[in-house]
Amino acid sequence: MPFTPSHVAAVIPLIGSPRARKVFDPWALGVGAMVPDLPMFLPYLQDYSRWHSPAGVVTDDVAAVFVLLAVLQFVLRDPLTALLPGTLAARVAALPGPDWRRFWAIALGAAAGAATHVLWDSFTHDWGAAFWGWGWMTAPVLGWLNGYRLAQYGSSAFGLALTAWWLLRALRTPAPVPAPAATPGAGTAPPSASASAAGTVPASASRTAPTAPPASVPRAPVAAPARGTRLPERVRWGVLAGTVAAACCSAAVWPLVDPPNPVYGWAGVVTRIGVGLLIGLGAVLTVYALLWQLARVIRLSRA
Repeated sequence: MPFTPSHVAAVIPLIGSPRARKVFDPWALGVGAMVPDLPMFLPYLQDYSRWHSPAGVVTDDVAAVFVLLAVLQFVLRDPLTALLPGTLAARVAALPGPDWRRFWAIALGAAAGAATHVLWDSFTHDWGAAFWGWGWMTAPVLGWLNGYRLAQYGSSAFGLALTAWWLLRALRTPAPVPAPAATPGAGTAPPSASASAAGTVPASASRTAPTAPPASVPRAPVAAPARGTRLPERVRWGVLAGTVAAACCSAAVWPLVDPPNPVYGWAGVVTRIGVGLLIGLGAVLTVYALLWQLARVIRLSRA
């Protein structure tokens, strides 16, 4: 499979389109683009193929997106934001969350995102050869590396790089500040009181002085994160280091916990390593988020 976060690259054009955002919730698009792979990380869920089927796209996948969005927004978002550097944390915190009143937009976004995932997988899985009727997908390229596996790894690297670039670019660009309203004396001569009372304006007052175009559009300053949401630097770096260590350990151990099918050879091992990496990452960050939320509840109760 392509590396799961790489699938977000397929919905970037929709997330960036104002017209598309009127129909599809952008959060649902992003989560929906990854959700069909959820059984890889939660083995007790239904069969993997169900989540990649047309029926699964509009049922299981959509339902899972609603659950994951709720967990992300109400449990994980603030704790994860607290792990970011100050300026970046402020910009992430300022991003509007899903509009829960637009239930239909979230459902459509989830289904559209999941559909792009399944379409992408059809070019990077062995079953795609029969679906599309393309022999090159199963033709050997280099040893065990055939056409569809080459598409897997190549598209995963490209999609992950594109997604990372898009996120960094979006978060580094502050929103423009709206231009202030014109005031008397700022390039416009106000009419006299007598002229106003008579309902006429002198010709000299009706002309405006030429103004030079602005050199640049000012950018909105980024507010500091809310008090109580920032972590001490030692704690923040400790959590990040522990997360990386746990993810690496999980990546090394997971192929032993859930052995890959021998038919897939090294490709199966690579997949299990990737799954283990994300499982370790998610597990540690979830535990950290729960502890963070507990600490906030205790702090608020004491206040």
